[in-house]
Amino acid sequence: MNAVKPIPLAVGTVAVVFAGLCSWLYWRASHTTPVPVESDKLSYQTISMQIGSLDYELQIADTPAKKSLGLGERGGLAEGKGMLFVYRDLESPKCFWMKDMSFAIDIIWLDADSRVSHIEHSLSPATYPQTFCPDGGGKYVIELPAGSAEAAKLRAGDQLEVAL
Repeated sequence: MNAVKPIPLAVGTVAVVFAGLCSWLYWRASHTTPVPVESDKLSYQTISMQIGSLDYELQIADTPAKKSLGLGERGGLAEGKGMLFVYRDLESPKCFWMKDMSFAIDIIWLDADSRVSHIEHSLSPATYPQTFCPDGGGKYVIELPAGSAEAAKLRAGDQLEVAL
């Protein structure tokens, strides 16, 4: 009669337990809802900025949490209001999408010299999950109510003054 050897039995038991633990961890991770960043818990500094002949009050998104949330989870954006995203890395592309948005906006990318490098007009929430990544890097991105860039007659190459 052959006796069961304890070492292979122990190795097999450990393998089964390990596989079960991995399966449980995978299931748990795929069934856990991420905790959203709550905009009312974030504090924003603001700046006034002239874009074309129009004046705007822009909230400054200068932390990862503020940049991640952006204008998402808001019901709208009043005329004359917007958001300014500030970046230290000037080389990498600045990609945006319309995740958690409920209204259309204009997105304006500025290069390292604060010149308009690209504009996306009236982006709708229906464009999600498409991302908008103009070529090149930049220092700032501005989000304004839809139609603002056209109303300000803003074009690529225009110089804006960002006083931070």
